[in-house]
Amino acid sequence: MEEVLNRLEVKINADPEHCFFNNPASEDELNNIEYMYNIELPKSYKQFLLKYNGGFICNEALKKIMLEPGGKETVIWNSLVLYGTAELEKHYEDLSDKNWKLDRNWKGVYPFIPLASTSINELLIFVNPLVKDNESPVFDAFHEDFPTGWGLLYDSFTEFLSAYTRFDGMISTIASDCLQTADDFMPESNWKSTHQNSDDLIEVKEYYIWMIEKFPDEVENYCELADTLNQMGNYNEALQTIESALEKDPRYSWVYYYKSKILDNLKQTEAAIDSINQAINLNKNSVMFKIKRAEFHAKSGNYKAAENDFAEALSENPDDAYIYYSRGKTYFERKLFQDALADLQKAVEIEPGSTLYLFQIAIIQQEIKDYKAAIEYCNKIIDLEPDFINAFMIRENCYRKLGEFAEADADCNKINALL
Repeated sequence: MEEVLNRLEVKINADPEHCFFNNPASEDELNNIEYMYNIELPKSYKQFLLKYNGGFICNEALKKIMLEPGGKETVIWNSLVLYGTAELEKHYEDLSDKNWKLDRNWKGVYPFIPLASTSINELLIFVNPLVKDNESPVFDAFHEDFPTGWGLLYDSFTEFLSAYTRFDGMISTIASDCLQTADDFMPESNWKSTHQNSDDLIEVKEYYIWMIEKFPDEVENYCELADTLNQMGNYNEALQTIESALEKDPRYSWVYYYKSKILDNLKQTEAAIDSINQAINLNKNSVMFKIKRAEFHAKSGNYKAAENDFAEALSENPDDAYIYYSRGKTYFERKLFQDALADLQKAVEIEPGSTLYLFQIAIIQQEIKDYKAAIEYCNKIIDLEPDFINAFMIRENCYRKLGEFAEADADCNKINALL
C-alpha cells in the first residue's frame, strides 16, 4: 500500500490542478468511526485516509469543464470520488438507518461500508466483517440490484487505488461475470450488535459516556445514558444525568419522558405524571407520551384517566399495535383477563410476527390455566425465535400442569442449554 500511496503522491504533485485530495485524517477520527458504529475499516483504506482524507482525480474528459464557472462541482458529480471520513459517516448513517438492501428484519451492525461514489452516482462498498489481513474486497453496489448482484471489482482497496491512480480515475466500476458477490461475504443477521443496542447494559452505558465526551452538547446522549442507568437500577444516578439533560435543553420533550420513567421506578408516581405532562405539553402529537401517561394513571389507580388516554391514542392511531399491547398489559395487571386477551390478540392481528405480543398472550393463558392455549402461543414464539428462553419456561410449566412430563423435561434441558 505504501508504494501505491507514493505513486498517488507523485501524480498529485505533477498535476495539482486536476488532483484534489484532502489533508490527512487523524488516528482519533478513524478510531471514533470504528467505535461509534462498531465497524472495522480495512487496513489499506485506513492507510489511505491517514495520508489523504478522501479526494478525486479529474480525468482527461472532464478537464475542460474545470475551467467553467461552477465547473468543479460538475466534475465532482461526474467523477469517481473516494470518500473521506465525513462522507463515509454521512453515507453510512443514511444507509444503516434505512437498512438499505437488507431484509427489514435485519438486526445488528450494518455490514456495508461505502468508500466511493462513481461517475454515475452509484456506490462502491466494503463488507464487514473483514477477511484475510484485515481487508475487504471492493464491490459495486448498483442501486437496482441486491447484494447477490454486487460484483467483486477488486480483491482489496490497495488494488483498487492502484488501478485508480494508474488510469487517472477512469476505471470500470461495474463488475462483469464475477464469480463472487457481496452476498458471499455478508454476515448473518445479529452477527454483532451496535454498542447502543447491546444486551450488556455496561457496554451501552460506556458507549453513551463516550458519546457525551465526544459530543457534550447533544442532549439525546444524556437521555440515553439516563435511560440505561434507569434500566440498570441506578435510579439516583439516572436522575442526576437527566437533570444535566434538562440544563442542556429544557424544551426537549424527551427529557421529561425519560425523567418520568426514572421517577416511576423511584415510586414517585405523581411526580412521574407531572413530568410526562410536561413532555406532552411540549409535544402534543406523541403517542408514546400518551401511552406512558396512561400506564402511570393505571398504576396510580386512576383507571378512567388511563382509559381516556388509551382511547385518545387509538382514535389517532387505530392501527398501532403497541397501543393495544400497552392497554392489554394494564388490563392484565387489573386481572381483566378477557379484555387483556382481546387487546393483545388485536395487536398480534396487526403485527403477527411480534414475539413480544405473543409472549404476553402466553403469560395470560398460563395465568387463567388454559395451558394448551399457552403452549400453542409458546410454539408460535419458538418458531419465530428459537432461543426465546422465557417461552420454553412457560411451556415447560404448562406441560407439567398437563402431566406431559417427557415434553416438560425436554424443555427443561433446552432451558439449561440456553442459560
